[in-house]
Amino acid sequence: MKSIKSLLVGFTLLLTVAIFAVQTVVSFMYTKDNVDASALSRMRLQAEMEASRLESQIAITGAMSQTIANDVGALGPQHSEDLLNMTREHLKSLPMSVGAGFWLEPGVYPEKGTYFGPYLYKEGNEIKLTWDYSNAEYDYFQYDWYKNGMNSPGGAIWSEPYVDTVTGVPMLTASHPIRLAGKRIGVTTVDIGLKELTEAVRQIRVGQGGRAFIVTQQGFYLAHPDESKNLKDKILDEQDPQLQQFGKQVVEAKEVGLAHLTMNGVAQHAVFVPIGNTGMKLVAAIPEAEVNAPATRLLWTNLSIFLLAVALFALLLYLLIERRVARPLRHLKEQAERVAQGDLSVVKNEVVSQDEFGQLAQSFTTMTVNLRGIVSQVLAESKQLDESSCHLTESANQVGEAATQLAEAVGGLAEGAGKQVAEVARFRDHVQASELHVHEGEAASNALAQDARQSTAAATQCHDTIEKASQHLQGVSQSVDASTAAIRRLNGLSEEIGVITTSITGIAEQTNLLALNAAIEAARAGEHGRGFHIVADEVRKLAEESARAATQITSLVSNMQQEISGMVDMMNANVTSIGEQVGLIRQGAAALEQVIGSAMRTEGSVRQMQEAVDMISASVKAMNASAGVIEGVAGEFSALSQQLAASTQEQAAVAEEMAERSGQLSQSAQSLQEKAKQFRMDP
Repeated sequence: MKSIKSLLVGFTLLLTVAIFAVQTVVSFMYTKDNVDASALSRMRLQAEMEASRLESQIAITGAMSQTIANDVGALGPQHSEDLLNMTREHLKSLPMSVGAGFWLEPGVYPEKGTYFGPYLYKEGNEIKLTWDYSNAEYDYFQYDWYKNGMNSPGGAIWSEPYVDTVTGVPMLTASHPIRLAGKRIGVTTVDIGLKELTEAVRQIRVGQGGRAFIVTQQGFYLAHPDESKNLKDKILDEQDPQLQQFGKQVVEAKEVGLAHLTMNGVAQHAVFVPIGNTGMKLVAAIPEAEVNAPATRLLWTNLSIFLLAVALFALLLYLLIERRVARPLRHLKEQAERVAQGDLSVVKNEVVSQDEFGQLAQSFTTMTVNLRGIVSQVLAESKQLDESSCHLTESANQVGEAATQLAEAVGGLAEGAGKQVAEVARFRDHVQASELHVHEGEAASNALAQDARQSTAAATQCHDTIEKASQHLQGVSQSVDASTAAIRRLNGLSEEIGVITTSITGIAEQTNLLALNAAIEAARAGEHGRGFHIVADEVRKLAEESARAATQITSLVSNMQQEISGMVDMMNANVTSIGEQVGLIRQGAAALEQVIGSAMRTEGSVRQMQEAVDMISASVKAMNASAGVIEGVAGEFSALSQQLAASTQEQAAVAEEMAERSGQLSQSAQSLQEKAKQFRMDP
């Protein structure tokens, strides 16, 4: 497992190394550019100085050719011996010169013939004279050095380096025209030996591993470290395109130039400088590695200092993080593990710093104390919830018993309603029989007395039946009143249940709020509060389930109250209907009393009997209609009684379900207590 200490140290070191590495690279590049610029500037200055030195020596030689030309023009060719002596002295003063002479046009000195070209050359420490050039075989008129000298606008003209065919010495010739009486009569030459020039160039030191060489105006190498290339190979004919392009740049250059190229597989910086008006260019080259050596040494020095500083910084950073970060975090981790294991006892805060870690430790201690209070409150509320659920279970059982008793009472009421229907049916049969007897009385006047007695007996019996029906209806009315009272008591119990479920809902909401607060406190603890966060989430779920159960119970109680209210309304309607039935029955009783009176008065007056018979017939018809009404009302009452019995059974089932929900709520409260008891809160 990676520690935060290692992470902080690693990240800080990585960031520091990256910053310093970028700084070192930028510094190195800047230093390298400055060093390169300085080295190239020094090399350019050195090349210009060396070229100037060579130019001065070569210029002296060129000036000497002009001096000799002036001497010849002043004395004339007739004084050749004096001129040769003077030239010999001039030649001695020029260490780089290997020979000098003057060359006349044909006919200028007729006594000497067509070719007159005495030439003095150095051989060891001696200066010798030769006339080997004054003949047709050599024919000096054909050479460029002679032609260029004759065509010179006024100053000395330098030839391309060549190998003399007579002496076999490689040389460079400065030619100057000889003027006599304003006419050009020949040229003077002073030769510089390429061996001497090569030695002068080889003495040039460009750094430690640099070199210098000359490129002629035609591109030939001169004084090159590889002697096989001197005056044989041209830089313009090199196979390397880069070197060939560089040679073209050198040959065409009119001023100092810089270049970066690869020669012999080595990257080098090169500078080229024209050597006076000779057409030659001095090329100085130095390896790029040598130029970059100071910057490289500085880079390694900076890297060594940087690594030492990083090591020291890492040590100090490690000690600082260990003391100010890792140690407080370890203490907080130990406390968080204790809280995760359920230990909510107040732990002494050992982090006394005033920084963020000290504030975090203090906040963690405060959170533990608050969490302990929340768990204690959850325990107390869960106990109260358990007690309330037990009380609710008892109330639900009482409601169930009351509903059972009500169902039994309603069953008796339904049975009585059935009997009432049967009695009303028999009453209607009697009324129909009375109506038949009345018709028979009208049909048979002779049997009037007997019919009157039978009518009286039937009326008396009907009167008794009506009295029984009236008494039975009064009993039914009393049963309905008792049922109404029982239903009202049941309604009162359901209201008590509603109050209890409201209390349970409040407790569940408080428990849910406490669980939410506990979850928030656990979330602040981070990873170490995850265990308590799970417990708090379980508590919150149990509280939500308790709230949902209480809500369902409230809904069931509300439905039961609505059903009870409907039953009360139906019972009141039944009481009203029974009252109306009693009134109708009493009306029937009064009619029967009239029939009995009429029957008794039959013997007194036939007319009165006829009228009585008519009245009896009308009354019997009315009684028959009333009996039909009573029978319909009794049927409706029986149906209502059966519906009331079904509703009562449904209320009993609701009470049983409420008792079961209360048991589940009690189990949830006990589970909540068990979860909360997992925390140890003793300090």
